[in-house]
Amino acid sequence: MCPSSGCIFALYLNSMTPSELLNRLESDLLQLQATMRTDFFEKSAETLLRRPHPDAWSALDCFAHLNGELEYYLLRLERAQHKAKARRWMPTEDVQSNWTGRRAIQSVDVQTGTWKAHRAHNTLDPLKTRPVRENEVKILLINLEVLIRLVRQSHEIDLNRPKIRPQYWSLAHFYMGDLLEYLTRHIQRHVLQAERSMAA
Repeated sequence: MCPSSGCIFALYLNSMTPSELLNRLESDLLQLQATMRTDFFEKSAETLLRRPHPDAWSALDCFAHLNGELEYYLLRLERAQHKAKARRWMPTEDVQSNWTGRRAIQSVDVQTGTWKAHRAHNTLDPLKTRPVRENEVKILLINLEVLIRLVRQSHEIDLNRPKIRPQYWSLAHFYMGDLLEYLTRHIQRHVLQAERSMAA
């Protein structure tokens, strides 16, 4: 039996139509895009590299982490969409979710979950091996534009047919709707973290 919060989340996601989900994600991503432009684009490197304490991430650390993840998933989402269109997987009336997707979304959602730190994989951790570039803000804005385009194009396909493997877990898979939701919530989480880092 799933925990009460997990059950509530599953019911909430599954009660939406694909169009409702995609429209909500597009709205959230457009808001994130605007926040990136107004709050981070004109900031100095010194401000963006400020860390609240030595073990905490700076704003640029947060964006390097997100860009590393998006570089993996955006390509696979695009391939999955091409496959769905080639096979004529047309939109359905429901959005399916699985344990992998629900667990991933709940772990990063700052609204339905608690603000709990998670250990990033070494290759995505700027304090370990993930390189941080001066233009991470610009790169994230480009990646957000690509993700928004993919969300819009997802109206044309069945979100439940394409399967995308998690970056570091080859035995599981995301449904496309779950993955788009996860990526949006993950960006929200780290943009908020970046704002807190600059204000510290």
